[in-house]
Amino acid sequence: MISSVTSNVNLARLAGIGTGPSSKSSSLIWATVIISALCNAYRVEHPQDIHLLSMSSFLVDYPFANRLYPESLDVLERFRSWGETVILSDGDVVFQPRKIERSGIFETVEGKVLVYIHKEEALDDVARRYPADHYVAGGRQAADSDRS
Repeated sequence: MISSVTSNVNLARLAGIGTGPSSKSSSLIWATVIISALCNAYRVEHPQDIHLLSMSSFLVDYPFANRLYPESLDVLERFRSWGETVILSDGDVVFQPRKIERSGIFETVEGKVLVYIHKEEALDDVARRYPADHYVAGGRQAADSDRS
């Protein structure tokens, strides 16, 4: 079982998951990857245990909207009234888009969401997809760069 978890964690590292600065978001990604790996390893050893289905549903259907800052979606609506609003995120290719969708962010920005392994390395692609005279960045990374 441990070797399966180790393999999945190593795959996550190769994919760039959780290799950046620590945050609640990357911690949740790591927790999801590790829980998923443990569930898969457990299932191999206990293929008849149907209780894992509820764990799977919990991970996929987690109510991420309950974890947003108050009025976050209202702020995004206000941004949309000023101009095109696009969410630029990084994280796991399966769970990050699901989190964005389940939180209500995807619908609020009309599906204009880009998820990369390392978003800071994808700015040329963002500019190609959404050309603009200027860009406004927010979030933890933008706050960190303001301090430097």
